[in-house]
Amino acid sequence: MKEEKMNLVLVPSPTMDEWSKKNIEEHNKIRLSKRARVHYGPSEWKNIYLKIHGIQNEARLRIGSAALKDIQETGATKTKQVGFVTTKTYNILMGNEISKVQKETWISETAQKITIGTDPEFVLTDTKTGLGIYGDTVFENKWAQLGSDGPCAELRPNPSNNVEDLIKNIEILLVNAPDKLKTYGWIGGATYQSKEMSRRYAIGGHIHFGLPDIPGAGQSPKHILQRRIVRILDELIALPLIRIDTPNPEFRRNLEGYGRFEDAKTYDIKFEWRVPSGIWLVHKEIATAVLGSAKAVVEECWKKYEDRDYNEEFMLCTRENIDNLLTSFECLNTEEVRNKVNEARTSSISTELVGNIHTRLRKMSTYCRYKEEINNFFKICCSSDFPLPAKKLELKLSWLNNNPL
Repeated sequence: MKEEKMNLVLVPSPTMDEWSKKNIEEHNKIRLSKRARVHYGPSEWKNIYLKIHGIQNEARLRIGSAALKDIQETGATKTKQVGFVTTKTYNILMGNEISKVQKETWISETAQKITIGTDPEFVLTDTKTGLGIYGDTVFENKWAQLGSDGPCAELRPNPSNNVEDLIKNIEILLVNAPDKLKTYGWIGGATYQSKEMSRRYAIGGHIHFGLPDIPGAGQSPKHILQRRIVRILDELIALPLIRIDTPNPEFRRNLEGYGRFEDAKTYDIKFEWRVPSGIWLVHKEIATAVLGSAKAVVEECWKKYEDRDYNEEFMLCTRENIDNLLTSFECLNTEEVRNKVNEARTSSISTELVGNIHTRLRKMSTYCRYKEEINNFFKICCSSDFPLPAKKLELKLSWLNNNPL
């Protein structure tokens, strides 16, 4: 949909009432005119559901084409914000008394329930010498929202249902950082090492997602679903990101398990995707593009699963010739993706490969909502201006000074 929630006028349809006598599934549909489908913007509209938030109840209804008779009786130009349902469904949603006055409600595609959070890292440096400063020695409370995790400073912004608010939460923490902290350099990227450091440190850019609960599912299926989503994120987001990752992104994936293909922590109804480095934090524009594109993919995963009524076989199966979550995203060659992610070589990620992934994301039903973020993400990943030089890895240039990318 074009927006997370949109108003709609709900109308009981005598035509659908007649159809329901032969097909009980008619009670589980909402029928829209072509004008309405363009207005609300659901792509793949034949296969997706809308959540209807009525006066009395809520329901998840499959989209269908409005009956010609309903369009003619309502008036074609008036059907732009109208959804037709059976009288039975109308009564359940809006109450038992049917008024001649059409009642307005609102609808959503349920994926806005998915939350996004993050805890990206950056390195504090001496602005005169460029030497790195061990993060835990700087903060009085290392567990604060702007705190530290060993060698790196770490941000822990409040999560949100939408990317724009999460970006604002990150910005608030950085802009309101203590004056003492602003005397240091804030260096982002994949890794960091200065001459007095005994080793090179990895900089994390982990992204967290909170999923709705799965009706009737045990802990194991929930974790498997999260692992499937991580596999898809690795191919559709992590692969293009390799083109801009710097410096020495391969180092953090040479550590045992850390940042490698399918690296994630899974919980009951949330998971932490640990494959991305901190490169996306170096500029607000990159952060918005990466977080928006990643959330679009996760929302699409959930919608595909939900649209199939939480069918476990769709989620569990990985065979290439059977409809499942992985094949629905064309994620087939796992070993090739694994090798490319773990090697983290820019030369192995061609613009042709990135363009192919962009095409696949444009097919998603969530593309309409995240079009700007997705298109900008792939524009950045294919730009000859990347990877960024060391002087542009300073976070303050973007987050505090609003310098262009």
